[in-house]
Amino acid sequence: MKRKFLNEKVAKVIDRPHGRNFHPSKLSGKDVRQIRTLEGVISGVEIGKIFNVSKATVSNIFHHVTWKYLN
Repeated sequence: MKRKFLNEKVAKVIDRPHGRNFHPSKLSGKDVRQIRTLEGVISGVEIGKIFNVSKATVSNIFHHVTWKYLN
């Protein structure tokens, strides 16, 4: 029983919407690619202001914590 429960939890995680398919997402894949090209050119704070997201969000994008499936 325990293994079946674990497999169900894994399936739920895999089936979760991500990226632009996740309704509250403020960014598109194109935005994320642009943010990554701006790394080292302007500050994360400035990038956050341009895209209306926090500097933590920008940092997570830079370090592939979020949007990791995009290169």
